[in-house]
Amino acid sequence: AYYTDDGICPADTSTSTIMQQLVTALKEQGATMIAKAPPLTSETQKLLFETFIQGGDGGAWQKDMLKQMHLAKPSALFAKTIAAAEQIQFSVTELRNRFAEIEALEYQMQEFMQTIDIILSPTTATAAFAHGESHQRLQQLLYPSYYNLLGNPAITVPCGQNAAGMPIGLMVVGRKWQDEFLLSVAAIIEEISGGYQAPDL
Repeated sequence: AYYTDDGICPADTSTSTIMQQLVTALKEQGATMIAKAPPLTSETQKLLFETFIQGGDGGAWQKDMLKQMHLAKPSALFAKTIAAAEQIQFSVTELRNRFAEIEALEYQMQEFMQTIDIILSPTTATAAFAHGESHQRLQQLLYPSYYNLLGNPAITVPCGQNAAGMPIGLMVVGRKWQDEFLLSVAAIIEEISGGYQAPDL
């Protein structure tokens, strides 16, 4: 299966074109490819960020980490992360409810993949961008986060470049406990796409 829209930030034209070229090439090699997105929504992303990154304690764990690292002042990017985390607080009961939601999502994903060997998706919605822009582009970076939450093995393969010469990666996601198969598919995709091509700097 493959998709280029996670329901939050669709892939840009360059990334979608690279995906379609890869899908066509895989079909030519005998693979059955269907356009079908897994059952992931903005609520999945919210579960991940609020529960594991922001933490639900009003930013206390991020501030404690700064103290442990003996940093008096966070970077501008991390300061924004703390400011967002300060808005999120929930109880232990709510945490248990969130874990139950995650478990339900894991079952949905297992059901989705019963007849699907791998999922292809963008790694990010665009080609690589400048260092330090990630906070402003957060919604473009969410494709891998779903599988971080659900525990499916995934690997990014460099598959091309945009018009500016910046690299575009596509992500290959497999069933749980089938990492070796996933790596073998990724190797085939890397061979088809030509592997990493360093941009002109």
